[in-house]
Order: sequence, then structure tokens, then C-alpha cells
Amino acid sequence: MPRLLVILMAVLLADPVRATTVDLTGKWPGTVTYDWLGSGRMISGPAGATNLDSISFYFNSAAEDQTFHFWIASDYYSTDVLFSQSFTVVSGRNTFLTDLPVSPGELLFTFIDFKGFTGYSTKYAPFNIYNGGLAYFLDENGHWIWNFSGTFWPEGWKGLKSYYSSESPFGGDLSFYLSAASFWLWGGEDDNWPEGEFKLDPDLIFTAEFTTTTIPLPATGLLLLSGFGGLAVLRRRKRA
Repeated sequence: MPRLLVILMAVLLADPVRATTVDLTGKWPGTVTYDWLGSGRMISGPAGATNLDSISFYFNSAAEDQTFHFWIASDYYSTDVLFSQSFTVVSGRNTFLTDLPVSPGELLFTFIDFKGFTGYSTKYAPFNIYNGGLAYFLDENGHWIWNFSGTFWPEGWKGLKSYYSSESPFGGDLSFYLSAASFWLWGGEDDNWPEGEFKLDPDLIFTAEFTTTTIPLPATGLLLLSGFGGLAVLRRRKRA
């Protein structure tokens, strides 16, 4: 088989490893979580993903030197914890070396417990900037609030109050949620909201590093290469 063909087959049959980065930092509008006891978000493996190497979240300087707890679970209820680490917050980027196997499209659930701290903490956008999963926040009653995404409130504050009143997981402390919602709205894309309406669809700012691989050559491609190889050998024999 000619040397060039051998090299071509080796390249096509190889499963080269590369890195894929998801980085939302360029989309941060300046909003910072406040008055919540924790935050987190779902992330999903990109095409070809085999491993989540690391994930970083970004914190306001007000939270510096606070001790928070971070973990990743395979479900929203945290019953299967895959990674866990307490950490002392530094202003700006805080990186966790997770080294977790992941498949393309697989959801991982990240959580950050602020350990009683309710000041400015994680940086976020109050509108959707990442399609790989929802963000959620920990309230004072110990509930991770997650189902704001895609919800419109046609009556503004009145509509929000009515919604909370009908949802048992939120309890009766409406003033807490109304206060939190006002921070979500700060810095939002007001021009894109219909008049008299608003939408709560936040995304935490994060950077994730994945190990990814290329898609292996299909069996038809292998047969075609084998045919080319056999043809090359036959032609050399005829010349001999």
C-alpha cells in the first residue's frame, strides 16, 4: 500500500482528543446574585464530549474570603453526588478541577451553597444566554427555585404574586421572592420585553472545559479505504 494511503488511513481511523470550551463571560451584563443562599445551573455535554475537565464560576468581590460549598450531581435532587468541594471564594474566577466523564447531551447539575451568606455573590445574566440547561437559586426555606425559565408574567408584579400564591413550593414569603425578582430584572434586556411584561430566565456566568473527540469513520468509509488499498496493491503487482 502506498505510504500516502497508509498515512491517510491512520488519520481517518484515529480518534484525536481535543478540548472544547463553553465560555459565557463575554455575555455578562453586570448583574450579580443577591439575597439568595445559593445558586447553580444545569450544563450539558457538547458534541463529542467525553469528560468535563473543569468548570469555573465568577463571584463578586463582596463574597471574597467566604467559605462556600460546591458540588455536582447527576440529578436535580442531588441524590447522586459526583463531585464535591468546599472552597474559599476569590473575587472573579473560581475554578473546580472536576475530571468527570460525560456524554454528548448529558446533563450535569451544579450547586453552590453560600452557607448563610446573602450578599452579592455569583455573576449571572437575567435572560437566557445558554441553551444547555436551566439556572436555579436557593431560597431561605431551603428550596432550589428552578422553574422560572420560559414563564411570562402578563400582569407584572401582580401576576408574579398570583403565581407564587398558587405554587406550594414557594410558601408564603412573597416579599422575599419579589425582592429577588427585582434583582433579576436589573440590567436585563428591557427593550426585548413586551410592555407591561417581564420574563425571569436567568443564566449563571460560567466557563467549562470539556475533553472531546472526533466522530469515528463510519464502516462504509472503512470499506472504501480498504478497497482503495487493495486496488493500489493490485496495480503494483500488475506493474511488476
